[in-house]
Amino acid sequence: MNPESIPMNFIEIFSRVGWIGIALPEDLGGSGLGISEATMMLQIISDSTTRHLRNATVVNLAPETLKLRTQATRDGDRYTISGQKINKPSEGLSPFFIDFDKSKQGLEPKHTSKMEGRAVDANEVFFDNYSIPGDSLIGNEDQGFKIVLHGMTAARCLLAGETLGLSYAALYRTSTHAKDRHPLADGYMLLEAAKLATYHAARLYDQPTTNVSVTQAAAFSARERSMLSLGGNGTCEGVSSGECFVPRIAPVSRQMVKNYFADKVLKLPMI
Repeated sequence: MNPESIPMNFIEIFSRVGWIGIALPEDLGGSGLGISEATMMLQIISDSTTRHLRNATVVNLAPETLKLRTQATRDGDRYTISGQKINKPSEGLSPFFIDFDKSKQGLEPKHTSKMEGRAVDANEVFFDNYSIPGDSLIGNEDQGFKIVLHGMTAARCLLAGETLGLSYAALYRTSTHAKDRHPLADGYMLLEAAKLATYHAARLYDQPTTNVSVTQAAAFSARERSMLSLGGNGTCEGVSSGECFVPRIAPVSRQMVKNYFADKVLKLPMI
């Protein structure tokens, strides 16, 4: 399978068994379940597909909405967009849902390669007076960051479940390579603790009055130890525990997790 193509057969099978849209309402064709169930599902899928179906690609759900620095100017019943797809500050963010027509004037995409999630096409996009309908706006003007944060909270829980599955698969794989190395046992214990934190965060997200923070960083130690126990083999294609390192820095780094806890939980002053 081409790692940069969308595995449609894989997706169709998932759809038939009801795993696509698991957290969507039933009246929209989903299963009507919560982020808790979706998180557990991703953990199992990531674990089993990594152990037994090494050529199958699990689509990465990481949001890239904040990687936009553009200016949208109102022009009658339309918006004119100019800018570039790079880091975007939170103030004045307005998300739009548009048809990504590469042939339309004013839009210039440049393909970029990623270490993971390559089945999802990634581009650096340049807008030059790109005109779109006014009803493409999601929500209200300048209020999009709240929408983005709501979605990112769910995505963090889902990514934590996915990385847990990858971590268990990495431990399973490396245990056959280094059965007598104690760091694996230590990593397994830390991974079990990370699983409890992940499930707790997903349950909190399903409670509408709770604000959930990132939990996936807790699983990094087990992934790191699993990777290092492979030695040089860990970088070989087909072994590839290396992709387990990606959630260490993306979509949210450990430093940003600490910033969140310092500001929102401990109420420490910003320096």
